[in-house]
Formats: sequence, structure tokens, C-alpha cells
Amino acid sequence: MSEVPAPGHRPTAQDLAVARVLLEPWRLLTSPLFQGEENVPTDRPFLLVGNHTLMGVLDVPLMVLGLHERRGAIVRALGDHLHFQ
Repeated sequence: MSEVPAPGHRPTAQDLAVARVLLEPWRLLTSPLFQGEENVPTDRPFLLVGNHTLMGVLDVPLMVLGLHERRGAIVRALGDHLHFQ
């Protein structure tokens, strides 16, 4: 089965390097664990439903970078337009 190309912006190697540097202190402080990433599909789009609490905001950057590093997933935000104003 061929991989479905993701539309829109794809992070460059420089984007990912900057994200790693910026997130490294938070990663060292929190020591995140990834469990179940093998269930994230690599051959089709998928939907992640996130936590809307403060911890969700703090966890999401590490989760997004981790999913990209482990599964090649490009995570994009979906929300009401008011959230992005």
C-alpha cells in the first residue's frame, strides 16, 4: 500500500532541529514516555483527539515532535476559527 502524501506545510530539517533545541529543556524536565505509538498509522490520515487542559498544552509539543520522529507523522491542528484569532 502506498503512503498518502500529507497536504500543506512539511517541516524542514531546520524546523525540526529548532524544535528539538527549544523542547529539550522541557523534555529533560518531564521525561515523557511514549506508549502505543505503534498504533499510529503511517499509510493514511488519522485523527488525534487531545486534552484541552493545561497539561494538554504542555504535552502537545513533545507529542507532536515525538510522533514525527517515531512514525513520520505530520500533526496539524484542527479547531474552531476562534481558537486561532
